[in-house]
Amino acid sequence: MAQTAMQQESEFHPWGISLDNNQALGDPEVILRCIVSGFFANAARLHHSGAYRTLRDDHELHIHPTSVLYAEKPPKWVVYNEVMQTSRHFLRDVSAIESSWLVELAPHFYRRGTVRTATLLLFFIFL
Repeated sequence: MAQTAMQQESEFHPWGISLDNNQALGDPEVILRCIVSGFFANAARLHHSGAYRTLRDDHELHIHPTSVLYAEKPPKWVVYNEVMQTSRHFLRDVSAIESSWLVELAPHFYRRGTVRTATLLLFFIFL
């Protein structure tokens, strides 16, 4: 049975994501924001070396060669589902994101800031 737009919209509200009437239901940003709300702890930022560094523990990671993002210009920020270890640590199931989504969708885990200390449980986003 097909869902109405109102039913689909109500399913996004528990995760703090809303759809307005002007926004297409097939908008990839809505889906990406849902992914971020679930995988916020698996975020990584592009390092100047060309590799990614996890925000949680600063591990070096690389996009897996089978990923569609491998041949593209590397996005600054990503979330991922798994890390595969071979000769290097590779990101699998990777999605490009906006850093502001981490602060917005996981404020209990991330805060925008300029100082990073190892004793804090919150992770700061440096832009």
